[in-house]
Amino acid sequence: MKYLPLGTDGTGAQEFFGIDEYTGQIVIKRDYDVSTVLDENKRRQNLNDGYSPTRELQHVASIPVGVIQLWIQKYGVDPTSKGHEVLLARLLNDPDWRWLRTGSGQLDFKES
Repeated sequence: MKYLPLGTDGTGAQEFFGIDEYTGQIVIKRDYDVSTVLDENKRRQNLNDGYSPTRELQHVASIPVGVIQLWIQKYGVDPTSKGHEVLLARLLNDPDWRWLRTGSGQLDFKES
């Protein structure tokens, strides 16, 4: 199938338009370039502990939209949405996803 570029959306995603030659259906394909986010996360891991000047907040991860969409397909829920904090902490603590983190240590979400 031949695709024509539609453009980018500022999140590292690029959309393409195509027509399936067998069914005639319109197909929108989205490709993600997550390298910019992952490179920035690696830089931040070596920069500091991620705390705000008042130490009230800590930046712990940057997650590309493409990864969130992959997780939604795999788990059937958006781990970044309210109510799924335990799943998000488990994913961010997984060594396979270590480059999403901007700091070291383990995340622990306690339900209240």
